[in-house]
Amino acid sequence: MKKQLFILLTFCLTLAAARAGNATYVHENVRETPYPQQGHTLYINPAPLLVPQSTKQSDYLQFNLSRSKDFSDASTLLSQPKPWCMFNPHKVLESGTWYWRVRSVSKEGKELPWSKTYSFTVTDDIPQFVTPEVNVFLNNIPQAYPASRAHASACAAPVPERQSGKGAQESALQSGIREYDQRFA
Repeated sequence: MKKQLFILLTFCLTLAAARAGNATYVHENVRETPYPQQGHTLYINPAPLLVPQSTKQSDYLQFNLSRSKDFSDASTLLSQPKPWCMFNPHKVLESGTWYWRVRSVSKEGKELPWSKTYSFTVTDDIPQFVTPEVNVFLNNIPQAYPASRAHASACAAPVPERQSGKGAQESALQSGIREYDQRFA
């Protein structure tokens, strides 16, 4: 019995070592299929549309989401071309079957062919959680709260070249706050 356990343990350790040596990604959970599709469980409404990196054949991706299979319905959404491999409709999706597709778009505006059409079903029991679009989110940051202004200016402002002295630090902060006010006023 001990011999069999030893052989099993040795086999498992050898297999684990071999897999670790062949890792091609830092994060092994790389998306390989588009989501959502029929057969996928939806956990939230609206469900984000996610595609593998390999779907992106040019600079941007554009998503199309509709209640009709031919995308002729008045509720059809066409996203702006974006550089990332996901789309969030930012609105609750009605119960029923939804269809979606994606295509690559170049910086020059050349549109590649649409992907195959995927479908998924939204049911009434799926929790609803609508996130705001980024411009709505940024516009709702309180302007009067100093900590958020200082934090936003620190994040948005370019790093100034090294200067010495207290005055240089104050001018960099003032410059950052001024830039934040111009961007988000």
